[in-house]
Amino acid sequence: MKNLAFLGTLLALSATLLVQACTRDVTGVVVSSVGVSPATAPIVEGDSLQFTATVRDERGSEVNAARVEWLSDDTTLLRVSTGGMAYAVRRGTVSIRATSNGVVGRATITVIPAPEIALDSTSVTFFGGAGGASPSARSVGVANAGGSRLDSLTTAVSYGTGQPTGWLTASLGATTANTTLTLTPNTAGLAVGQYTASVSVSSPRDRNSPKVLPVLLSLTGITIAETGGGTVVDEAGTVVDTFTVVLDSQPSSDVVLSVTSADPGEATVSPASLTFTAGNWSTPQRVTVTGVDDLIADGDQSTPVTVSVNDPASDPAFRPVDDKIVTVTTTDDDVAGITIVESGGTTIVTEAGGTDTFTVELDTQPISNVVLTVTSADTGEATVSPAALTFTPADWNVAKTVTVTGVDDALLDGNQVTLVTIAVNDAASDDAYDPVPDETVSVTTTDDDAASFTVVESGGSTTVTEAGGTDTFTVVLGARPTSDVVFTVTSGDTTEVTVAPVRLTFTPAAWNVPQTVTATGVDDALLDGPQITLVTVAVDPDASDDAFDGLAAQSVSVTTIDDDSAGFMLAETGGGTSVTEAAGAQNTDTFTAVLTARPASDVVLDVTSANLAEVTVSPASLTFTSSNWNVAQTLTVTGVDEDVDDGDQVTPVRVAVNPALSDDDFDNVPPDSVMVTTVDDDTAGFTVVESAGNTIVNESGTTDTITVRLNSQPVTQVVLTLFANDTTEAVVSPTSITFTPANWNVPVNAVVTGVDDLLFDGNQTSLIVIAVLDALSDPAYASVPNQTVTVTTIDNDANAGFTLTSIGSTVGEGVTTPAFSVRLD
Repeated sequence: MKNLAFLGTLLALSATLLVQACTRDVTGVVVSSVGVSPATAPIVEGDSLQFTATVRDERGSEVNAARVEWLSDDTTLLRVSTGGMAYAVRRGTVSIRATSNGVVGRATITVIPAPEIALDSTSVTFFGGAGGASPSARSVGVANAGGSRLDSLTTAVSYGTGQPTGWLTASLGATTANTTLTLTPNTAGLAVGQYTASVSVSSPRDRNSPKVLPVLLSLTGITIAETGGGTVVDEAGTVVDTFTVVLDSQPSSDVVLSVTSADPGEATVSPASLTFTAGNWSTPQRVTVTGVDDLIADGDQSTPVTVSVNDPASDPAFRPVDDKIVTVTTTDDDVAGITIVESGGTTIVTEAGGTDTFTVELDTQPISNVVLTVTSADTGEATVSPAALTFTPADWNVAKTVTVTGVDDALLDGNQVTLVTIAVNDAASDDAYDPVPDETVSVTTTDDDAASFTVVESGGSTTVTEAGGTDTFTVVLGARPTSDVVFTVTSGDTTEVTVAPVRLTFTPAAWNVPQTVTATGVDDALLDGPQITLVTVAVDPDASDDAFDGLAAQSVSVTTIDDDSAGFMLAETGGGTSVTEAAGAQNTDTFTAVLTARPASDVVLDVTSANLAEVTVSPASLTFTSSNWNVAQTLTVTGVDEDVDDGDQVTPVRVAVNPALSDDDFDNVPPDSVMVTTVDDDTAGFTVVESAGNTIVNESGTTDTITVRLNSQPVTQVVLTLFANDTTEAVVSPTSITFTPANWNVPVNAVVTGVDDLLFDGNQTSLIVIAVLDALSDPAYASVPNQTVTVTTIDNDANAGFTLTSIGSTVGEGVTTPAFSVRLD
């Protein structure tokens, strides 16, 4: 075998040498590849770059001194010397070739344009107003219009001949393109006129630099002259004033100025715009200002009138001119004041809550709100509403009504006169109204006192709950007594409501202090709905001032809200209900049921288990009466044993009112359930039993049996496979057994048979493997482990030996040769 392997290696080596011999050029080395370095490269126009070629043979070895020919695909873009030096002519992409013995290598070159400064503006113009703010800085982009790196950028500013210098600053954001050139003008001290400068940008990398950027600065202006040095008008419109406007320099096109009053409610202007041309720019134009009557006591007002350039309609040179302001004074002719008008000419109220009104309005329009306070000098006789009046600039002349209400003082004091004062609230009002003097209205309150008492329910009604809820009402006298007044307080039904205190005493000193009576609900456990009980407050004539003896009793209707509702409650022992399948102490558990309110007649609860195969319940119904409604009754649940390995099961036990047999108030009570857990005691598995406790067969074909059955009832079928691991010693039949939910506990026999092997091998052991076929079996049996049975096969072969058998003899030339056969035993 080693010689054969060596021969194979020798043949393979010979084949390799033969192939190499066939590929070699008999006149020299065979070129396999030509590599060009660099393979790709950029070259700036006018620059050069050396390229090299590496020639390799078919074995990958470098061939020294190989002859290489260099060529350019486009000599208008790039030329290449015989030594591989490339010269860039103009921008573009081109390939060069290095050829050796017909094999070509390539490199790709991109010819990049030479660096060139490019500005994104050809010129810059600044416009401004002489004496105003300097125009905003302008930015110009500086880019590289060519290739490669454009750096070492510098800038310089030069000014027109005979013109002032230093008004323009030029700065670069960076010295390498791309960057920004920032131009900043400073017009301080410059008069109306035009100024020129030029900004150059240079770089030694740009053969054509510097780039020059022309800059123009144009300054213009306007002049305003007020008549008499100021502008004053009056609200009546009888006094008007004027001012004139003129340009400071000649425009190249029309200039339109807008004239605007900041407050047309104080002053108006005419005309609203002025147009200057190249012909009339130096001729002043007049603006007339007129005062406006506003009915507001706001004092003399100052109004800015703005003269501004209408940019879209004007010469661009005048657009930067700052707005001009003329301050106009409008003299005021209004006087602040208030007017009060009493309805019917007088104001009279009664103690019984009688009302009367008067109105208030302002005499002039305020600039801001005016707040008037309205105050009664004796609120024990008369009150006012509202206590404050707010006038705005929009409703200043709309009369506002004040209502005066008489107050019952319980004194027999005759008619009383009270002053109501209307005053300006200086802190919250237009300052023009601060000096306005207070105004007063005389209010007469007529007396109406008599013996009485008043009962007032909190919230307007009195409601309590059966759970001891409370509510209150108060009692107070309507007039001062000469001696004590005593009231009795009585509940009409103390099974529903109790009251406290049951007596109230009012003295002449505390007659008008309300006293509180507390009503408390009483729990009766009846489904009787809301109940109304009269609580009576009556004068005790034997203990009271005689003037109050004849007063009629007053009653308060107290509603007692029923807190009883039809229903039942379930209570589980230990907070949960659990039983087991196996008989014993844990096989049962209990829970209780009780009603939540007393019924008028019997209430029957039906009790049912949702799965009698898991749980039973006893009794099947409970009856509650009006006597035992609040006594809990016990229900017992019992686990049911089954043979299925189905895990712990949860079964609802439902408790529901039987409407046909129960108090109608309980008919709509919803059912409730207790969830009962049945703990499973079954385990999936199978049992294998060997006859006589072991399994022994003979090679002669004798048999033995094993018995198989399941340990628990499956939900679906279970298929067991039987497998002999050495069928030369023993076989088993059948090779599969199927159990169903019906025959799961019926044992099935399997027969093991010995196999004759004609070998003198002694007694042999083999295994019979019994396993669940998961794909065809109840999932509960999927994890059941395999089981094995050890089979002993008795050897029936004789001791080792051989047998000779004569088959005759051969005779020839005087010699006889015997013949025989040989076989093993």
